[in-house]
Amino acid sequence: MDHLSSRLIRGLAMLTAIVLAGCSVQGAAPGPDVVLPPMAAGGGIISSDQGAASAPDTPPEPEPPENPDSQEEAPSFQELPSSLPPSSSSSQPLPPSSVASKPPVSEEPEEEELEEDDEDDEDDEDEDEEEDEEEDKPVHVRPSRPSSSSSSSSVPPAEPEADDNTGDNGSSDDGSASGWQDLRVQYNGSVVSGSGVSIVARIVQNEIRDTYPDEAIKAQAVAAYTFVRYHNTTGAGSAPAVGLANASEKVTRLVREVAGEEITYGGKPILASYCAMSAGQTASSRSVWGRDLPYLTPVDSSEDEEESGFLRTTEFSSSQVKSKLQSALGVNLDGIAPESWFEILSWWDDGPYVNEVRIGGTVTTTGRKLRENVFGLRSAAFEVSYDAGTDRFTFTTRGYGHGVGMSQVGAKRLASAGWNHIEILEHYYSGAEVG
Repeated sequence: MDHLSSRLIRGLAMLTAIVLAGCSVQGAAPGPDVVLPPMAAGGGIISSDQGAASAPDTPPEPEPPENPDSQEEAPSFQELPSSLPPSSSSSQPLPPSSVASKPPVSEEPEEEELEEDDEDDEDDEDEDEEEDEEEDKPVHVRPSRPSSSSSSSSVPPAEPEADDNTGDNGSSDDGSASGWQDLRVQYNGSVVSGSGVSIVARIVQNEIRDTYPDEAIKAQAVAAYTFVRYHNTTGAGSAPAVGLANASEKVTRLVREVAGEEITYGGKPILASYCAMSAGQTASSRSVWGRDLPYLTPVDSSEDEEESGFLRTTEFSSSQVKSKLQSALGVNLDGIAPESWFEILSWWDDGPYVNEVRIGGTVTTTGRKLRENVFGLRSAAFEVSYDAGTDRFTFTTRGYGHGVGMSQVGAKRLASAGWNHIEILEHYYSGAEVG
């Protein structure tokens, strides 16, 4: 008995260690049934925050990635038709900044590039709109709620008839019956195939669960289906890495209601990336993955600023910062005052996401690299300050995630304000169509 008890105790200890190790690398809260990795919404690579399955109100603090070099690699890109217009995203550098730099982001970004520090005045709105028609702009302003002509949410859809052939989650195993194709994804290193409804319902459950408004859940469902379809139909037909959870009845029902819909640009499914929470403005695909996609350009998502946890601070001692920078970048900071270690040179898309940073006056790197590979920050929209009295650096971040595509928190708040899922999707994916 003593020998058997000893083996049982060791076995339980090993199981506990495995579970704790899994939790330690999660950048997202677990679903109701199992602890799962977050979805790589935008690259097919598991990341600390891609499409994070966050709590409804406060996204959890992500752990620094174990393998920073693998974070948010460029996704596979479907070849775009030559007739498609180029993206209007730009990276106009702002004046060099001091340590406590802050990009000039207004609460309601205008479509045009700001060349002067003009006050926001209601009398100037008509003039601004006329100027917008004459030139391409990097930011698409969120309009008032679009016309409901493209919406079916004003009248709740009828409950779909039950299928005779259903899976464990009550979803049809026949992808064609729902109007969606069967999908292939990677989960825990293995390829998982199934009907569009079944796979999407499990993705949605892992991403936002059933606590979000119905129209936000529907938007997430259509985006998730399109994201997987993009990868399944691009090149050799890759299977993107996702997190899966057992879908609730509510999530499965809502997924069925939008089954058959996808987001297209030029008649093809788009790279429908999404993030947990933007920095008040979404990021362009160019700023994160180095490739312009016309439907992944910056748009206003200032609703995110109202979310608890929008601003977060992370502190490091100067010795920690010095060690991290020297290890990751090979920069020598000996003899250089800490106040001079960081100089933010430019931001992406005239917005909050940091582009170039000069370290120690000698080495230039990117905000994305500092975020992912050096400090494990929640986003690349950050400011950094140094307190000589405490000899500590403070990083203040906005939002949570890479910021490209649909903001899940933004979708939640727009849905709560009366937007339907089509309006939400066509806002975040500029020029794309849902149908």
